[in-house]
Amino acid sequence: MDIAKKNSVQKRPSKKYKGTRRKHIMRDERYNGSKNDTIGGGLSGIGTSLGGTSGSVGPTIEELDSDYDKPYDYESEAFNSPVSSEDEGRTAYDAFNEETEYGEVEFKVGQTFTTMEAFKSALKNYFVYEGKDVMYLKNEKQRVKTLFNEHNCGRNFSSNLADRQWVTSKLVKRLLTQPDMKPKQAMEYMIEDYNIQLSGKMISRALKAAREEVIGDEGAQYGKIRDYLMELHRTNPGSTARLDVIPQPESLPLFDRLYISLDACKKGFIEGCRPLIGLDGCFLKGYYGGQLLSAVGQDGNNHFFVIAYAVVPNECKDTWKWFLTQLQHDLALKDIFPRAFHRNCVLHIWKNFIKQFKDQQTKQLVWDCARCTTQIEFKAAMEKLKQISVPAWEYLDRFDPAAWSKAFFSPGPKVDNITNNMCEVWNAKILHTGVSQY
Repeated sequence: MDIAKKNSVQKRPSKKYKGTRRKHIMRDERYNGSKNDTIGGGLSGIGTSLGGTSGSVGPTIEELDSDYDKPYDYESEAFNSPVSSEDEGRTAYDAFNEETEYGEVEFKVGQTFTTMEAFKSALKNYFVYEGKDVMYLKNEKQRVKTLFNEHNCGRNFSSNLADRQWVTSKLVKRLLTQPDMKPKQAMEYMIEDYNIQLSGKMISRALKAAREEVIGDEGAQYGKIRDYLMELHRTNPGSTARLDVIPQPESLPLFDRLYISLDACKKGFIEGCRPLIGLDGCFLKGYYGGQLLSAVGQDGNNHFFVIAYAVVPNECKDTWKWFLTQLQHDLALKDIFPRAFHRNCVLHIWKNFIKQFKDQQTKQLVWDCARCTTQIEFKAAMEKLKQISVPAWEYLDRFDPAAWSKAFFSPGPKVDNITNNMCEVWNAKILHTGVSQY
């Protein structure tokens, strides 16, 4: 793609020079001395002559000939010879650098582009940055006849060139360093870095397309699950990876649920973690939805330790039973933990409690009852709650105190947690990948 002058002038061929003076040519610099001058000592040893003598690094000097009396047709055949016979008589134009940063695009007469797409892409970057609209006039297939580089119209913060494809290409670069970008952040990014305002619908669609380009299409990712599980078995022997599907008579099977527990995680929990497992679920915010069930332990440093996780259509008794059955088999436990002690997360109890009881004093008494370390303290706190609100006391009295108050905890696992912080921390870590806590 060429941008040529409207009335271009054919370049005249250079005149031949015939003379007897000695010539030394330096790159990007001509020697302007007389024929009796010689190269000073300051330049000795800083180049390579045709004779092959090498020196230190510096400008290269080419000595064409040391004979004063030999005529020359050209000043330098090495620097003036055309690339090929077809290029003789043509003007050398600058090629556009497609890696030019946004805001630094400049057009020049005679500039060349590799393709029409590269030329239009440069136009978009230039006019969007300048805040101006553009209308394509009819030009030749290989060049634009005239370059108008002066414009008097005012700046426009919206551009007809900023289509979804262009916006997507800009957001892709940002998503590589900010994968959890939200539409509001994307809109602010386009305003701050590209001086352009876009509609919310345009931003949402472009952000979705950019995310698919960076991460991949969500539907296509489901089609790769079986290959992923096979690779998981190959690279992690001893791991458990189970995929359940719903058969379809006339099409490919549909995804139902998935369970994964790595061999190192199973062994790590049995050999180095406390005998306590936190169970929790969170919503998947992708196009296909579903829920993520997790089993998380706690190591000797009080850090969370993921044991297993599963993707299921919804959270119900059936999916939890299926998940715990897989976990029981992996950890060699019996009959889905018939003798296990169960604890409830006080935070979840409190959140459900305050939906019905808004009094600040009753809200605090829930935590006071949970933190009691003796049964006498617990009974006193419950009696105080009963005096303030009988319905609130009846609500808490339904729960087994051994499941939510320290005063009744079993001495088995040496953990006095009253909240399921292990799973909450795990959910917070994976929040940017498309899950929602609850």
